[in-house]
Amino acid sequence: MMKKSTLQVKFERNLAQYRFFNTNETVVLAVSTGIDSMVLLELFLKLSAEQRPRIIIAHVNHELRSESFKEEQFIRSFCEHHHLELRTKHWPQADHPDHGIEAAARNFRYQFFARVLQEEHAQFLATAHQANDQAETMLMKLVRGGQLTQLAGIAQQRDFSVGQLIRPLLNVSRAEITAFALHEQITWFDDSTNTDLSIQRNRFRHRIIPQLQHENPSVVAHLNDYQRQLAQLLEFSGQQVQQLIQEISTDKNQLDLSLYHKLSSAAQQLVLQQWLEQNQAVRDVSQAQLVEIIQVLGNEAKPQAKFRLNEQTILVKEYHFVWVSKTNEADNSVTIGGTTVLKLNQWQTVIPREKIGIFTPMSLKSAENDKIISMWLPKTAFPLKIRRWEADDTLILKNGHHQKVRRILIDNKVPTEKRQSQLVVVDQFDNVIWVVDQKMSWLTRPLDYQNKWQHVVFVRHFDRGE
Repeated sequence: MMKKSTLQVKFERNLAQYRFFNTNETVVLAVSTGIDSMVLLELFLKLSAEQRPRIIIAHVNHELRSESFKEEQFIRSFCEHHHLELRTKHWPQADHPDHGIEAAARNFRYQFFARVLQEEHAQFLATAHQANDQAETMLMKLVRGGQLTQLAGIAQQRDFSVGQLIRPLLNVSRAEITAFALHEQITWFDDSTNTDLSIQRNRFRHRIIPQLQHENPSVVAHLNDYQRQLAQLLEFSGQQVQQLIQEISTDKNQLDLSLYHKLSSAAQQLVLQQWLEQNQAVRDVSQAQLVEIIQVLGNEAKPQAKFRLNEQTILVKEYHFVWVSKTNEADNSVTIGGTTVLKLNQWQTVIPREKIGIFTPMSLKSAENDKIISMWLPKTAFPLKIRRWEADDTLILKNGHHQKVRRILIDNKVPTEKRQSQLVVVDQFDNVIWVVDQKMSWLTRPLDYQNKWQHVVFVRHFDRGE
């Protein structure tokens, strides 16, 4: 009996540890003919009859390269030789988008994989993601920024379509895979696009990771260990937070604010975020939104408030309770939440049936009931943004002094209940340009401002029926 390779032993140990499947189940293998997927296929073929499930190979020809057709023919011949079931799908060039082709290709692949799972009554989809992929993903997400949960990277196993997506090689390095492929004389195809440094992942793969490995050859293993620790910590944290949510929730799927405010500030943010994302299915809540919502919930002077979460949902605060509701198009008290960029010559919806835009005079097409304000701005002011006013906001006056936005709202006799939703337009440095419908900032123009500054028109548009 031949001795099993180190990688084969590691692979079989992974299968046993995570209990991915049993021999009575069906596994769809996503095979691109690259080195990772061909090694994964070989590892499955080396399983004993007592270990091996029913295997179906799924291959997508993206028609992105001339070699794609040669690779498709190779996998067809390979499956015929090994008596394997094969499902293939072409992504016609006519369907390729002009931009975002990587994301579009991935979506196409996974839609195909999902259909194969359904049609074959398969329980698992196996992909060949490995440790270097994990390290690259974590570093890219770290650089990109966002929620801590995103740093958990690629999951070992997750729900997918009618079954589970599994990654049996996630703790295996690219070096181990290459050594196994060479030793077993496995045939694979290199994708020429993998060396294109205009693609972010390739820059991390060929430049950044090697530089980090120069500092510490074990960096990939360390990043994967951090991922494992973080995933465990997040799983435990999620369970504890869910327990808190249950303790402060009502039978009407609301949060009891009298109990919520007894939590620590850190617990409040974690509870609010998980309650929105998992219990209310409001995804991708930004940190800026969370901070703003917490301020709204803690504002005792404003016992009733509404906060727009996205185009479909709002957060409703009514005295001691808060809940999520669908947007009512007739409700004009709901304003945008967070900070939104005002793109030149484009509209930004503020509330249903009401929009604000900033336009060049030549591109402006206004309606009869539009409110229009003309202004010259330095080009360094752009991009402009719109957000709700904050306590520290001030406006520049003609004499060079500053006036607090709070004082402007009081002087203009804006009702207290409307001040909470007051909007301001700010420049890229967060200086207030316009307290919407109230007052403009005074900017001292240079003598040659018409040559150096941008002439713009602020427009507030109300749809008919307002």
